[in-house]
Amino acid sequence: MLISPEWYYEENLKGQTPEQIMSKIRGLKREINRLQKEIDRPEYPYRTEVIDPSEDVQLSMCREYLDKAKLVLVEAGGVYIPTKAEQRAAAIEASMPYISKIVFTKGGLFTGHYAKTFVFGDNTLHMSESFSYAEVPVILDISDHREELIEELMSLHLERWRRHYDLYRYGMAVMDGESWELKLFFSNGHRPLRITGDNAYPFDFYHLEDVLGLPVEQEN
Repeated sequence: MLISPEWYYEENLKGQTPEQIMSKIRGLKREINRLQKEIDRPEYPYRTEVIDPSEDVQLSMCREYLDKAKLVLVEAGGVYIPTKAEQRAAAIEASMPYISKIVFTKGGLFTGHYAKTFVFGDNTLHMSESFSYAEVPVILDISDHREELIEELMSLHLERWRRHYDLYRYGMAVMDGESWELKLFFSNGHRPLRITGDNAYPFDFYHLEDVLGLPVEQEN
């Protein structure tokens, strides 16, 4: 059973020394890494056993506990030094309001090629969509959804995603199948964010499909 961040503070952080709080922080990071690896496994959504709360819920709560622990550490007189990975993630998160372009592509030998592009202006947003079997791409002005799209993308926390997903890390391989790529460009000078996959996807990839309005493969 999970508890709220406030109860986590009462049970695990209240009255602790900076050294003790840092120990809790290290433990939370280990647990976050373990849970992230578990939910990114290709068989995770299809498991037959039921865990309550699920690993993705546990992961979300552990991240809240970690944020709380970092604040308490500073309040207790300690100093938290972010890792390089945390610094990179924070820089990406801070750059999300400055997205200037999004390009998503996917394709395979049997599925053809698909591409979707969003171009942001000061107060505009244009979307183009193309399929390998269509002669002319679809281009739409969706400026009314500009701020909504940015907010929804920020809620995905793409800064936490791996830079590449494949099956090899799980001892699996597919010769053909599908590859995909997501690239975000920023107007604040931050270098583009590139995330790719070969027949493998993050657990919450379906959220990205919803946010970007990507075509979803229909099951037979």
